[in-house]
Amino acid sequence: NIVYNMQICFAIFTLLLLFFSMSKANNILIEHLPEIFHGYKSPLSSSIDIIDSSKDYWTEFITHLSQFNNLSVDKTHLEIKKLILNDKYKDDPAIQAGLAKCYIAEGKFVEAIKTLGYALSLLDKSNPDTQAFVLLEMINLLTVIGSREHSIHLLKAGKMIVKSRYISKLYDYYELVNKIRNGNYDLINRLIKSGEYFENNNQFATLAFHYKNIGNAFGKIKDFDNEKNYYSKALLICDKHNYQEIKSAIDHDIAMSYFRVGDKKQAIRKLKNTAENARSY
Repeated sequence: NIVYNMQICFAIFTLLLLFFSMSKANNILIEHLPEIFHGYKSPLSSSIDIIDSSKDYWTEFITHLSQFNNLSVDKTHLEIKKLILNDKYKDDPAIQAGLAKCYIAEGKFVEAIKTLGYALSLLDKSNPDTQAFVLLEMINLLTVIGSREHSIHLLKAGKMIVKSRYISKLYDYYELVNKIRNGNYDLINRLIKSGEYFENNNQFATLAFHYKNIGNAFGKIKDFDNEKNYYSKALLICDKHNYQEIKSAIDHDIAMSYFRVGDKKQAIRKLKNTAENARSY
């Protein structure tokens, strides 16, 4: 019993140590973030070019930022344009995170790493919500390149500092998707509930991704009726709002659904068509 109690005390002490090491006046300690993002002290000179070539992704970023800043999407767009025209975007870590999102979507991962690394160098003077916002794009990149352990670590770190309800909901969404991908299919209903929040906030790009991931989850448990239903709901949103990059991602998943049920010819046909029409890398 004494040994057991000591183990419990040590576990609690370790958790408290982790909390205080990751939280200093509600801020993350920069040196605890993955080394891949360290060492970049200046913005990329070509960053602004990525906006025009990745309008779909930039639009998604603006809709996130509008909630973050409590401004309308149109006003947020105007504010970002002002920042860019005045060259002030270079000192704004949230804008740098948006640029990184564009790079990730284009498959330009080295540029994304450098841009997020530069954003990291700006975080010391940022509030906790801005830090958590930048961490989300780091999590996005780490997930895309297959570094899931690091992304889960950052999810935990971000959740410890975030104050904004909206950004907290984004963290919950990322966490649910990670857990469901690891086989926790009993969380599907929570992911559906999460989607309702973003629907009520008119965050339709995030909602489409919810439906995509919900469809994937139902497919994994062989509930093909619900899988098809949620893919259809996601595609309706994409058609209405012209989310071509999300549509391509869903079309890919539909092709893989054909493959899983044994319709390989239809799967190959769908994959070829998706590859030909995809804008995203």
